[in-house]
Amino acid sequence: MKLDYEAIFRASPYPYLVMDNNLVVLDANNAYLRSTHATKEAIVGKYVFDAFPSNPDDPSSTSIAEVKTSLEKAIATGMPDITPFLRYAVPKTRGDTNEFDEKYWSTVSTPILGEDGKTAFVVQHPIDVTDLYSFNKVSKTASVDHKMKAAQDADNFNRAQMHEAMLRILNDERGHLKNLFNQAPGFVAVLTGPKHVFEMVNEAYYQLVGHRDVLGKPVWEALPEVQGQGFDELLDNVYNTGKAWVGHSVSFNVQRDPNGPLTTRYIDLLYQPVFDAHGNVSGIFAQGHDVTEAYESQMAHLEAEARLNEGMLAAKMIVWDWNLSDRKIIFSNNAADVLGGTPDTIDELIEMLHEADRIKAMKVHDDVIKNGMGIHEALRFLRPDNGNMIWIDIRGKTLCNEDGLTYARLGVYWILLIVCKLRKNCVSQISKKMNFLQCSPMSYAIRSHQLVQPRKF
Repeated sequence: MKLDYEAIFRASPYPYLVMDNNLVVLDANNAYLRSTHATKEAIVGKYVFDAFPSNPDDPSSTSIAEVKTSLEKAIATGMPDITPFLRYAVPKTRGDTNEFDEKYWSTVSTPILGEDGKTAFVVQHPIDVTDLYSFNKVSKTASVDHKMKAAQDADNFNRAQMHEAMLRILNDERGHLKNLFNQAPGFVAVLTGPKHVFEMVNEAYYQLVGHRDVLGKPVWEALPEVQGQGFDELLDNVYNTGKAWVGHSVSFNVQRDPNGPLTTRYIDLLYQPVFDAHGNVSGIFAQGHDVTEAYESQMAHLEAEARLNEGMLAAKMIVWDWNLSDRKIIFSNNAADVLGGTPDTIDELIEMLHEADRIKAMKVHDDVIKNGMGIHEALRFLRPDNGNMIWIDIRGKTLCNEDGLTYARLGVYWILLIVCKLRKNCVSQISKKMNFLQCSPMSYAIRSHQLVQPRKF
């Protein structure tokens, strides 16, 4: 008995549309005609997008470009092309009216090869998944309708077709989520069970652990060198208590190359418990960032700052900012040790000066306000903690805003000499110490450093 393939084509419950390589409709089976409200006479011999034109009142409801791309890709590659979900409204009637029926489809474009191995024509197999989705006209987005009207009505939607369409959609969504998972900026791993078996990891996690094969293995089998660093207790505690754990700049020794040495990395890390449908912990979601470079940079900065503070304290030098708008002064952390106290405003500072130097200080103050001049004066200062008089060499420069107006001063105090009693040779000693400070390596090193520590306005 000879098989009647055309009869099979006509009787198939699955919709099929046949086109040539120019996308001219050659044929369509009955299931296709029913699902698209079309007749053979209305579509055969026409360019497919003339047979199924866009909705003039809502062009976005007919994804012509997406359908065309899929068909042309199948023709060019000789391989089927799947579009898991697309929006394509079809005319309700073939009259003069412009009424369209909102439709969602899951399609496969399959090339049929000729004897020469090249595509002879292309078959589109669309499944109507409209009843599986609800469309928000405001946001113009479609989402799965969890009521599943189609699943409750087998006559309205063939169960086999629904199953096939859902598989396409789920595979597409899984692929999309996996792509997002892999492109996450931080490392991510999903662990299951009390032995913390790797179920999923992203590319950033592979980079962190040296691209080892970890899937399906318990953590301590996949990463044996990590055991004993405290992470085993943390994971067990999160799994047993259901409480998340967060750590910052955590030291992590890992073998990043096969048979290579341990490398210390610093990570920000979150262990988040994953619960099953019954509320029990089924696994752990691990997410974090490799912050090694930032951590080492911070440590280097703190070390440099500590050395600078030690040098400033040894040289009896402080850094200061004077905000002209509110007259407040902010000092470096060593100011109290060097000056015996830290005045809050320029007025308090002037009051702490030797009475004979206050007029000079006020003149400096006026020059700064009026002319934005720099500061370089040697003044006598009375320590508020013990009453001793010290000479201070005050130096500073003007800071201006975008309009060129002076808004602050920043500068340096150098303590030249501590004087308990006025002595005749005081001036010569001050002169010698100023010359020393001008020429000393410590002076050069401190000047070359960005002295912006106290600035907070």
